[in-house]
Amino acid sequence: MTAICCIIGSVLIGQASPAHTAEAGAGERPAWVERGEWMDPPVRYRVATSELWATPERARDDALEQARDVARQFAAESEAAPRSDWRVPLRVVEDELLQNEYIEKVDRTFGTMYRAHLLLALSPDKRETVLAEWNRSLAEHRLVQLGGGLGFLLVCLSAWLGYLRLDDATRGYYTPWLVALALGIVAGSGALVYSCVL
Repeated sequence: MTAICCIIGSVLIGQASPAHTAEAGAGERPAWVERGEWMDPPVRYRVATSELWATPERARDDALEQARDVARQFAAESEAAPRSDWRVPLRVVEDELLQNEYIEKVDRTFGTMYRAHLLLALSPDKRETVLAEWNRSLAEHRLVQLGGGLGFLLVCLSAWLGYLRLDDATRGYYTPWLVALALGIVAGSGALVYSCVL
């Protein structure tokens, strides 16, 4: 009876274990860490490795940044390649591409350091997922550009109408000042739209 309970408990523990495991130097170093990159058609496997860091968290963050670059380069192999300055969202990397991870503990004379290794599974359907994210972000950016352009036109129209009303109310005595004010408003709003949208 005790043996049966132990077997059931071990099965439940195995089922509850996460798909992505992070270790801190515990156990043997996984074989995939040394392989770096290999093909198992149609999937290409690639390891993103961090620099040495003082904490496992910083090492993992650095490896995730490397993984984002790998994901963008992978997506760039298609015809609809994303821009070189686009950053793949972390959630896409962690939810779609990350297959496994290992955090290595490295002993140095000045203390313990950590290096993170992330195993990425890159397949054609994953490329389509990354490209779909790029297209979504591109559409959002264009909507922001359109809204910024319309807002700038509205500011220009308001400044022009305000100038006309104030110039008429003051009988032209403050025309130079009103022109300078209107131009300042237009220039300031243009600079704000440019910095936020482009």
